[in-house]
Amino acid sequence: MNIRYFAKTHIPSNSANSIQVVNTIHSFTKFCEKVFLYIPFHYKRYILNTFRVIFRRYGKSYPKNLKIIFLKKDSNMQYENSAINYIKKTSQTQDLFYTRSFLIANFLVQNNNHFIYESHVFEKDFHNPYFINFINLISKQHNGKIVAISDYIYLNYIKNGLLKNKIKVFPDGVDKKFFNLGTATRKQVIAQLFKDTNIYNKKIVLYTGSLRKEKGIFFLLKAAEQIPELNFVVIGGKAKEVTYIKRQIQTNNFFIHHAVEYKYIPLLLLESDILIMPYLKKGE
Repeated sequence: MNIRYFAKTHIPSNSANSIQVVNTIHSFTKFCEKVFLYIPFHYKRYILNTFRVIFRRYGKSYPKNLKIIFLKKDSNMQYENSAINYIKKTSQTQDLFYTRSFLIANFLVQNNNHFIYESHVFEKDFHNPYFINFINLISKQHNGKIVAISDYIYLNYIKNGLLKNKIKVFPDGVDKKFFNLGTATRKQVIAQLFKDTNIYNKKIVLYTGSLRKEKGIFFLLKAAEQIPELNFVVIGGKAKEVTYIKRQIQTNNFFIHHAVEYKYIPLLLLESDILIMPYLKKGE
């Protein structure tokens, strides 16, 4: 069986979804004859792929049965439209399509293609004008399935009329080997980042990931002001984003650093006392 995975993610990058996509792709290559990955075009990433080192940041090899296709964005800068136009050219294939995009999944169900849609945020699906029609079509046909990353998504799809045999719950997975640090103890990675060994004098509250407002970064900043007995450490985002946030800091127990290589994440987690994901609906 061949799988065609359409992912609106940039590889390599520091985003969590790129890590998830890379791990999923490598799993697929172990069980499929061929795997095709379709991602947005970027010249630098195109060069990395040409030399087959595009997965080096993740500590992964380049599977022999994988082919990466870069889709040029259309005039409206919509990856989904570019992907749909590409799918039209391969509409007769019996390959299995896999995507995280509701728009692409909706196109596939209308064309009765074999596909799996991986749903991450139910509210985004629900507010799409094609949502009800999508559920009706996928319930009637035999070719489409949904993977929900949480029970919440699963239950809401069932509540809105989707047949139970059309959806399965598969939480975002973790490769335990990645966190197998053996007898590793504190390497003082956090202290090295901030050039301050006194940072361990207080309990460390750690967040790693995107610095978008809805991730709750400014909420953490306010929390740091209210809880001076803890050190709040944020690792993620780009240097420009970090510079902007630093201007907002009015306390000495809030530390922020731009994204580091993925291989250091287990050590950062090990050195921390509290891991936090302060996600908000609207940001501030």
